[in-house]
Amino acid sequence: RVTDIRQDLSNNGRLAYILVACHLHTKILHNSPDLFGKISIYAGDDELFPKDLSIDNQLNKDIDQWADSTAPKALADVFEALVGAVFLDSKKCLQTVWNVIEPLLQQYINRSITDPNLNPVRTFFEQGGKVISEYTQ
Repeated sequence: RVTDIRQDLSNNGRLAYILVACHLHTKILHNSPDLFGKISIYAGDDELFPKDLSIDNQLNKDIDQWADSTAPKALADVFEALVGAVFLDSKKCLQTVWNVIEPLLQQYINRSITDPNLNPVRTFFEQGGKVISEYTQ
């Protein structure tokens, strides 16, 4: 169960969403037009990131349908790098890291505890991997 929650919370789509919702994607320094284009398309999605929502409202939004999205992996990598930087800069203090990321992840933690958003392929195999013939015809 703990592994399911960890897997749900460390989902690349979810981490990318949090980074963009906090407008941290604008701080990434890169020299890649391709990456810039992909980030711009993702961050410019008005359905995913409505312009009229505050950061708090963005972070409280139900994003399960986008958790496995095609967000550029670089965004999730930057989020993970930020967590690592906080850890190192705080002299490896996990409490400091928790104080920084807990407000960003709290609603997702609560939701993952009650109903983790698991990979559908994994769920299929864990439930016996049976194909219902009436749906395959």
